[in-house]
Amino acid sequence: MNVASMAPITATQFGTARFMQTLLAGSGDAKMGVVIASSAMGGAASALVATPFEMVVIHQQKSGRALLAEGTVFMSKYGTAALGRGLLPCVLRESPYAVGYLGLFPVLRDALDTAYGSVLPGSVTTAVAGVAGGTFGAVVSQPFDTIKTRMQAFMWSKPEYLTMR
Repeated sequence: MNVASMAPITATQFGTARFMQTLLAGSGDAKMGVVIASSAMGGAASALVATPFEMVVIHQQKSGRALLAEGTVFMSKYGTAALGRGLLPCVLRESPYAVGYLGLFPVLRDALDTAYGSVLPGSVTTAVAGVAGGTFGAVVSQPFDTIKTRMQAFMWSKPEYLTMR
């Protein structure tokens, strides 16, 4: 089931990032700021896909019902508007995550290749850029993932999780 949920999220990240990069940079090479900003926008757009799906999955895990059955129960109990609960922390999670692998990774890899390409093999610069981009994405996005999950899991049962405060 995870693959079925991740494919549209990842496709939204890649598609939006590429669209925004083309829109902002035209047909020429995109500057670092454009690549980073486009990646962040791709992440933000993917939150629109991830938030409702993750809401139902979290409640399905709590109830033990089948996913489609939980979707039906959730919609009848909370309504469509509740599917957007946790959208802001999801945007704040997905944006830096996408920046890590769609923005920082290629920018760092290219910079390392330019600076050290004559002495380091491409596999090393790729690995270093991947570790740096991945670490950034994980460290920055994780707190917002926790906030989003708690806001969605506890809905209105725990007042401390009603907002991001």
